Amino acid sequence: MIKAAIVPLGAFILLATTPVAWAQTNAQESAVNEAVYRQANRVTLRQKLDAARDAQERGDLANAAKLYDQDVEKQAKQLGLPGW
Repeated sequence: MIKAAIVPLGAFILLATTPVAWAQTNAQESAVNEAVYRQANRVTLRQKLDAARDAQERGDLANAAKLYDQDVEKQAKQLGLPGW
């Protein structure tokens, strides 16, 4: 009698936890996508800051200031800061 009760109970637990496993996969996928997005933004920011520093070293201060301002605006926008 106990063995007969274990099979339906096991099937119930298996079927009840399946949607939770799918939800976790979507959460994991979202986390991975966010990590890739942030890493890409970090690489882009580093390249733009390098270009701004190069312009500053060449003495092209107007272009360097423009590049630095664009970088600050982009970062403020991504952080959701008002007024930028």
